[in-house]
Amino acid sequence: NRNSDMKCNHVSLVIWLLGGSLAVSIALGEEQADVSELNAKFQRLYATKQFNQAAPIAEKILQITEETHGPDDRKTAIAANNLAEVYRYMGQYAKAEPLYERALKVFEKELGPDHPDVASVVNNIALLDSETGAYDKAETLYQRALNITT
Repeated sequence: NRNSDMKCNHVSLVIWLLGGSLAVSIALGEEQADVSELNAKFQRLYATKQFNQAAPIAEKILQITEETHGPDDRKTAIAANNLAEVYRYMGQYAKAEPLYERALKVFEKELGPDHPDVASVVNNIALLDSETGAYDKAETLYQRALNITT
């Protein structure tokens, strides 16, 4: 089944992307410890689907990462994507979409259109579109993500 294959790919990509966000290290001592602690807590809450509790932590991670690395940094894009994922799971699609688009723009600029991080965000946007009924757009995005990863 194509949908279940895409869901499996999505789960793998999200886990892989989350792993990247957890590896974020900030060169500032206290903030580095704060982000590491926040990431560990975020990971636990996300893994146990406690999205209402994970959201404010993901927001704080994005804020700190943006302040320390800037809005167009890859680490900030990872944090934006992770927050968008939480919002999508919570059904807050209007909050998720601009964060996904922001992450996609950074990844495409820094990594090129055929990088796995780009595929992951494209796939996440496709999931959002599927959940909001934009099936034609979702299908196009799923195909794009699949073409990148194969």
